[in-house]
Amino acid sequence: QAAPQECVDVDLWNPINSGAESQAVVEDGLCSSDSHTKVGEALCGPCGERGGGAAMVNPIAIDINLDADRNNIGHENKAVQSWPSGSPQASPRDSIRSGSTGSKGTAVRQPHVLTEQILAVTGDTRVDVCKTANDLPFKVGLKLSKPSLLTEVEVVWNQSQKCSRRMEVLLNGVPTPVRSSFFYDQRFNEEGLHRCRLQLDEPSEIVHLLMIEVSAASTAPAVVQTENILLRDVVPRGLPAGTPPPKRRVIRPPPYWDTSEGGGAKRIDIRSEEQVATFQRLLDETWKPKATRDRKGALPKRLMVKKVQRVEACALWNRFSRYRRNMALAREGGCCSPIEELRQGSDCVPVRTQQICDSAPELFGPLQREVNEQYLFHGTSPSGALGIIKEGFDMRKNRTQDELLFGPGAYFAEAASKFDEYAQADEFSGMCAVLVCRVLCGEMFIALNKLDPRTYGDPEFVDKYDGVLGDREACVGTYREFVVFKQEQVYPEYLVFYDREES
Repeated sequence: QAAPQECVDVDLWNPINSGAESQAVVEDGLCSSDSHTKVGEALCGPCGERGGGAAMVNPIAIDINLDADRNNIGHENKAVQSWPSGSPQASPRDSIRSGSTGSKGTAVRQPHVLTEQILAVTGDTRVDVCKTANDLPFKVGLKLSKPSLLTEVEVVWNQSQKCSRRMEVLLNGVPTPVRSSFFYDQRFNEEGLHRCRLQLDEPSEIVHLLMIEVSAASTAPAVVQTENILLRDVVPRGLPAGTPPPKRRVIRPPPYWDTSEGGGAKRIDIRSEEQVATFQRLLDETWKPKATRDRKGALPKRLMVKKVQRVEACALWNRFSRYRRNMALAREGGCCSPIEELRQGSDCVPVRTQQICDSAPELFGPLQREVNEQYLFHGTSPSGALGIIKEGFDMRKNRTQDELLFGPGAYFAEAASKFDEYAQADEFSGMCAVLVCRVLCGEMFIALNKLDPRTYGDPEFVDKYDGVLGDREACVGTYREFVVFKQEQVYPEYLVFYDREES
C-alpha cells in the first residue's frame, strides 16, 4: 500500500526569463531547474522521471500568467489544479501512485495548491506616471482594496535613454525598502516597454499600502538629465491575509551547510580547531607588511583569529545564487576575462585567497570561475558586520564620491593587511571583524589611478562592466581592490572576529 504523500511547501519564485532552455532535474523531490518560464513546465511529468531524488507526484504548479494579454491584467489568475492521471501532462508514475484503474496502490493525499493572485487595488494598476531624470528618485503608490500577504510586484516601464535604474518596494508607509530580488524579462517586447518583477525575499507582512521607488542605479551622476521615464503598470501579487508565509527553500546551498530552509540568518560556530586554523592561515598568508593612507594607527605585526562563524541566510543566498545564474546565462556559455590575466605585462596574478580556499573544500566553494566568483575580504566593525549579515550590502551607505577612489560600490580586498585598514575594534571586546565573502566580480574594468566620475557615470559603462579592479599594486606597489556595483553580487559567508598583535 502506497504511503500518503506529504504536503509540499511552495516556493513562489517563478523566473520570468533565463535566457536558455534546460532540462529540469529532480533533487530530493524538488525540481532543480530555475530556468523555466512557467512552473508548470519545470514541474511536468518528465521531470519526475529524472534525477536522483524522489519523484514528484501530481506536482504543485503556480501559474502567475506573466505572458497574459495586458488588457486583462486586472483579472485574477486561476488556480492550477493537480493534473489527473492519464492526462497528456501526467507522468507514467502518476497513474501508479495515484491508485487509478489498474493500479494496486491506493489514492494519496494531494499536495495543497497555493496560487498567487493579482491583488485588487483602489483605482487601477495602470498608473502611467511620466518623469524625467531630474525627478529621481520618485515614488508611485498603490492602495490595496483589502489587506493581503504581498509576495511580489510586477512593473512595466519605458525609458528614452539606455541606462540602469533601481526599483525598490516600500510597504505600509515605512521609508525603508523591503528586501526583494529583481528579475528582468528580456523577452518582453510590447511597444518597446520593459518588464520586471520584484519578489519579496521573505514575505511575511500584511500589506494595505505599497510604493515603488525609482532611483538611479548608483550614486554616480546622471549623464542625460532630459531622459523620460514612463512607469506604466504596477501589478501587485500575493495571497489572502491569514495565509502562512511561503517558505523559501535554499537554492542548492554549499555541501557543507546545515540549512535546508529559510527563516532568517543563522550563524553557525566553527568549532573545529583545524578549520579555525585554516582561517588563521588565510590571514597570515595574505598579509603584506605595507600601510597606505587609509590606515589609522600603526601597522600590526599580525592578525589573530579569535572566533569564526558561518552565515547561512536563505534570503541573501537565494538572491546571490539567482544573480550568479543569470550572469552565467547572459554570457551564453562564454566566460568573463579571468582576473589573474587582467594585469598588463604579467603572465598570471591570481587572487591571493584562491589557493588557500581551493585547498579547503570543507569550508569554501565550489565557485563559478566563468563569472569570476572569488572569496574576498570586507573589513568593518562587529556591529557593521552583523548589519550586513541581516540586510546585505547597502550601496547607498557608501562614502562620498570624493572619498571613493574607484567609484561607487562595495569594496573588497584580497590581502589581510588591506581589509584591516577599514576594520574597527568593538568598544567593549576590543575585537575587530572581517567578512569573508563570495563575490561575483564578473567582467572588471581595470583602473590604476582614481577613476574619473564621467567614466562610471556613463550608462554604457555600467552595462558593460560588473565591477572595477583598482590595481594600485601594479602602479605603486600597494594593493588591489575589488569593487562591485550591486548588492546581489555578494554573499557574506563567514564572519571572523580577530585581534591585532602589535609590533
